[in-house]
Amino acid sequence: MFSFLNSFLDPVVSVLGRPLLIATLIHAALNYKILPFAWHIRVFYGYFRYNYFNKQPGGPAKTLTPSGRESLTIFESTIYTTATPPGELDFNLHKSNSTYFSDIDPARTWHLYILFRIGLMKYKTLIVPVVGSITCTYKREIPHFVNVEIWTRILSWDAKWIYVISHFVEAGAVKPVLYTAQPGKKATTGPKKESGTGKGKHPAGIIYATCIQKVVLKEGRRTVPPVQLMQECGLLPAGDVGYAGGGVLGREADVKSRGSGKASGSGHDGDDARYLERVEERRAKGWVLASHVAALDDAASWFNEDGVEEEPVVYGQYA
Repeated sequence: MFSFLNSFLDPVVSVLGRPLLIATLIHAALNYKILPFAWHIRVFYGYFRYNYFNKQPGGPAKTLTPSGRESLTIFESTIYTTATPPGELDFNLHKSNSTYFSDIDPARTWHLYILFRIGLMKYKTLIVPVVGSITCTYKREIPHFVNVEIWTRILSWDAKWIYVISHFVEAGAVKPVLYTAQPGKKATTGPKKESGTGKGKHPAGIIYATCIQKVVLKEGRRTVPPVQLMQECGLLPAGDVGYAGGGVLGREADVKSRGSGKASGSGHDGDDARYLERVEERRAKGWVLASHVAALDDAASWFNEDGVEEEPVVYGQYA
C-alpha cells in the first residue's frame, strides 16, 4: 500500500514541490465540504447509516417531556451540525449566501430519512424526496470558522407536498431536554446557554437564517401522499384522518376553515381522535406560513408580465 502511495505521490511532489503539496492537502482538509462528490456523500451518508448500519427503532407518535408536556414526534426537530470553512466565505469573511443551500440538502434529507425510516423500509423501491422550492430568509451573518446547528422539522403538508422548515442556529445555544429517537443520548435539564449575541435567549438572537422547503415524495414516477407515508411510520393512525391528511389545500378559505384544528378523521375516537385534533392544529398553524411558499408557484407567470413572449425587450445581455 505504501509503495502504491509513493508511486502516486512522487510525480506529484516533483511537479508541485513538497511545500505546495502540503499546502494543497491542508486546503483540501479545511474545505472538505466543497471537494468533488463531498455533497453526495453528505446527503446519502445519513440514508445508508440509518437504514443499513445503525437501524434505530421507530420512535413513539408522541412523548412526554420532563415537565409533562406532550410532544408530537411528527413535528419534532433533528439537529444537523456543520461548520463554515474558508471555501464558503464571501469577501466579508462571512458564510456566503449561496452556501446555505448546500447545507440545507443534507439536513433535510437526514431529517426525512430518519423520521420516515420505518415507513420507507416497507416500500420495495427507494422513495426519493424531490425539492420543489426553497426560500431562505437571512437574519444575521454567520462568522468564519464557527460551528452551526441546523434544526429541521416538518412545518405542514397538503395532499402532495411536505413543507420543511430549517433554522440555522448558534451551536449549543439551545439544549434539548429529550431525544425521542435516541433515548440513550444524554439530554440537559439545566438552563439554556446565553446567546453570544447579547440578545439573551430570544430566538431572534440565536437564529442566523430560516429556510422553508417544499418537498414531494417520489416512488419512481409515482407521488407518495405524505399522509400515506406518515401512516406507514405510525406517526398517524390508519384509516381516514380527515384534514390531518392534507386534502385540497392552498386556498385562503381552506386555511381559515381549517385553522381551528378541530376536524379529525371519521372512525376515530378516544386517544386517536384527540391526537388527530392536536396534529391538525399544528399542521393548520404551520400551513398559514407554508401557504405563502405554495403561492410562489404562480411566480413563473411573471416572466411574461411585460410581454416577453410577444415582443421581448431586454436591457442587455452579458456573460
